[in-house]
Amino acid sequence: MSAGTSSDPPWFTQERNQEWTAVLRDSKNWLTLFPESGRSSDYGVRGAAHLYMGLIHEALPDLLRADELHRTELASKYGQQRVWGGIKKLLATVYLLLRDTESAKRELRSDMKGILDWPDCFTDAGGGVGPGLLLWYIAARAPDAALESEALTYLQDLLRKHNQPRFQGWPRHLAKFVLGQYSFAALLQDAFKCIDLDELERCAYVERAAPPPGEVPFFDAEVPPTGLLLRRHLAQALFYGGIKARLHDPALGESLLRRCVSLKDVDIENEWYLAFLELGLVGPGPSR
Repeated sequence: MSAGTSSDPPWFTQERNQEWTAVLRDSKNWLTLFPESGRSSDYGVRGAAHLYMGLIHEALPDLLRADELHRTELASKYGQQRVWGGIKKLLATVYLLLRDTESAKRELRSDMKGILDWPDCFTDAGGGVGPGLLLWYIAARAPDAALESEALTYLQDLLRKHNQPRFQGWPRHLAKFVLGQYSFAALLQDAFKCIDLDELERCAYVERAAPPPGEVPFFDAEVPPTGLLLRRHLAQALFYGGIKARLHDPALGESLLRRCVSLKDVDIENEWYLAFLELGLVGPGPSR
């Protein structure tokens, strides 16, 4: 990973910084010119840009506003009883980077309640396991047995309720791993059809050829991912693998977390940022 200056966040690269700087500029311009038209996605994008640039305190109000607007938009469209967080995993990540664990737990619990109250809402392809996984991580790092039981019960309930084909995708594999239904090797084999981390990292930088102009790309869920999608999934697998391994083998846990942070262009994955935190690479105060 290329280095910036001493004031840059630990995940900094020149190329991604340029891209996120452009995103931040455009979102600021839009919200300045049309503040009354701001949508949850506008504030969410600006918050994500602030996070990448290490401006974590600036990211928080944007993400809080994005979450507020998202809930209002859902309530307006579906009714007050069908509201969930949507952006709360990112909010929880920012709170954790700011060392505010209680606020992170609050946001994740709110997300989990919304998913349980509205089981047909748009979540991840595992039926909404994401916030439960992050709550388990918080419990594991504490450690907190009661909180871990809460997270595992939530994940077990979701896996039991969601047996339809549409809920069998990633990150359901991670829920099975955290619940002890998989070894780490079995997780890699089931999700990626390969247990060699070096080979997986090589495939993670091989992009499939783009389809001809005007042709919709064909997606086959049975074919192991490559390129960016593989990097994103691999970052999450390495993170949870590292957190779980560290409970019994600290050296192995650190090795997996270091593999996670070495992956490039996965800065939309919460776990990638949290791996830097777990390795002690993010300071206790503002990154800048």
